[in-house]
Amino acid sequence: MTHCLENNQILMRVDDCGRPLELLNKDHGENYLRCHDFWRLIVQDDQCLEIEVVPGQTPAEISTEDDRMTIRHTDIRERFSGKCLDLELTVTLTLDGDQLTTGVSVANRQPGAIVKEVHFPLLAIREESIKGVVTTYTGGQYFRDVKAKILKAHTQFKGIDQTYIRDVNCYPTNAMNCMVTDRGHEGLYIGCHDNTFDLTAHILELDHNRDFNMVMARIPHLKTGQTYQCHDHVLSPYRGEWRVAANKYRRWADNWYQVPDRPQPILESNGWQRIIMRTQFGRVLFPYDGLQKPFEDARAAGIDTLFLFGWHTHGMDNGYPDYSFDKRQGGKETLKKSIKEIQAQGGKIILYFNGQLIDRKSNFYKSEGLSLATKVTNGEPELHHYAFPGPGVTAAKFGNCSFTTACPSSETWLDILKGCIDQAIELGVDSVFFDQIGNASYPCCDPTHGLPVPYTGINEARMHQLTELRRYLKERRPDMGFGLEWLSDVTAQHTDFVHIWGSIAELDPATVKEGQKPHAIGFQEFFHYAFPEVVFSNREIRTDEDVERRVNLMLLKGCCSDVEIYRCQDTIAETPHYQNYLGLANAFRDKFKRFLTGGRFLADAHRQNLSSLEFSCASWEDGDTLAVMLTQSHLAETAGTLSIPGYRLLEHDSVRGDATVTGETGTWHIALPRHSLAVLVLERWLGPEN
Repeated sequence: MTHCLENNQILMRVDDCGRPLELLNKDHGENYLRCHDFWRLIVQDDQCLEIEVVPGQTPAEISTEDDRMTIRHTDIRERFSGKCLDLELTVTLTLDGDQLTTGVSVANRQPGAIVKEVHFPLLAIREESIKGVVTTYTGGQYFRDVKAKILKAHTQFKGIDQTYIRDVNCYPTNAMNCMVTDRGHEGLYIGCHDNTFDLTAHILELDHNRDFNMVMARIPHLKTGQTYQCHDHVLSPYRGEWRVAANKYRRWADNWYQVPDRPQPILESNGWQRIIMRTQFGRVLFPYDGLQKPFEDARAAGIDTLFLFGWHTHGMDNGYPDYSFDKRQGGKETLKKSIKEIQAQGGKIILYFNGQLIDRKSNFYKSEGLSLATKVTNGEPELHHYAFPGPGVTAAKFGNCSFTTACPSSETWLDILKGCIDQAIELGVDSVFFDQIGNASYPCCDPTHGLPVPYTGINEARMHQLTELRRYLKERRPDMGFGLEWLSDVTAQHTDFVHIWGSIAELDPATVKEGQKPHAIGFQEFFHYAFPEVVFSNREIRTDEDVERRVNLMLLKGCCSDVEIYRCQDTIAETPHYQNYLGLANAFRDKFKRFLTGGRFLADAHRQNLSSLEFSCASWEDGDTLAVMLTQSHLAETAGTLSIPGYRLLEHDSVRGDATVTGETGTWHIALPRHSLAVLVLERWLGPEN
């Protein structure tokens, strides 16, 4: 016997045991699911840290009323031993238009047991039903061969890979709390619409049969006698391209997301050049009076901003949170003088601080740092070991730095970071930047911090921290920029710009073949389409290799430029090809800044208007005008047509002046040589008779 829940848009069907059999959009939609348990639990007892717990074979109690289905499980067992546990789990499914809101509640009555994890919803995906999978790590990634992606997560000797191989990231390390399966013309949206922003694991897994599952998981650590509830997961089989899924997420985010009021220079910035002034191994590369050359080298590439790392006495990634001025580099007054000189020439300065790391050899760690540090499940401080080498091998092989992290709930640490803002204001820089605090933190397990253990609501503390830091800065210097590392919606609303983590230009190696268009793994346009107002950078162009393709993608995705030559230890003058091409690209960006910074980013919304799939494209909309950007890097030349009825061509241009565009109204023929990047500016037009 099966049980159905349906309206005029979607259908969900389960069997007597509450296992999903079918989930589809009724408008000729695809079924995405295999028959499989809808959930699993991970339980701890006094013998074992992690016991997998699943539904028994007894049929569930299932009732359906109007647009709601309830599935109650009382036969719940350890997977391997078959032992029955005194647990109760209830799943609720509620139809709301083209969405199915799902909920789960767990009651733990098992003596001595802790329900550590709740894996729900667990969706067994029919591989033949999908073209690719979208995650939001680094702002977005698209995997056409998701099995190959997961197999790279094989743990070798560490995990039970014969049972599960898993690729796991957590929100808000992931930029958005959702995942998507894509078929091109339709897809399945899987979102967690929880405005408490509790830590949520996004799991791509292969089970023992090497079948593919997509799972969201919470870690409530539910003790005997306690109940856990979550009713915020949304499943939506939709019609249309991936942008439909991004819109679903943004509509929910509009309930809490607030666009920050950002300084105009930030909105119009082409980016920055990062330099490490004193390295992790102690070498001074750029003394305080040595900013002029890096500034001039960057300006030759259309970049007017220097981003200063390692400017303090300990050098890069050392001594935190001591940011005393370095006499070896010239002392405080020399740095202030150099900053003013750069600003007098129209330049800008961003000053680096780390938002969470505490050097374990620092005096602060020995006096206060250990007590306020984030603790892991065994009560020890969370540790990060950094091995930053110089010309030798000892530091690289054996390490030279060890850090713990400050719990975001700490008011003492908040005061430390406010002191960093004071330093930035005293120096008169244009922006202050905090590294590492744009993403998820480890769920703290220190009971002396006065929070539940483990504290999975760590993001609530992070938002309080960022709200206070931004308020503190803007009350004193409203024109100063506030930047963070790592792209995430929940933290981006508190910042003026984001220094992204990861590459926007990474290609799927299986698709890189001579003469064929490769597929990118980086899919930051998913985030940028949902949150077009967020200013974020590219990353990882460090040499003179593959410059045009990566710079073109930076423009196509709407990123500003992060210049980091030889890992920030030299200037862009050392990569002359990059310097020259980035200068051309930034002049091009400046010419069309009306769209790139003031228009609505539409991603590849006009891909269907192209006759050739060899182009990559993006569009921006500003009132009645469109800017359509096109590029290609895999063919000596490619040509095709762009057809958008009701529009006429106002102007066109390309970075190197090498694109050919003909036609005026409705349809245009375009030819692009390798690495060309062109833009067509179009105006809505009804014809001369109107």
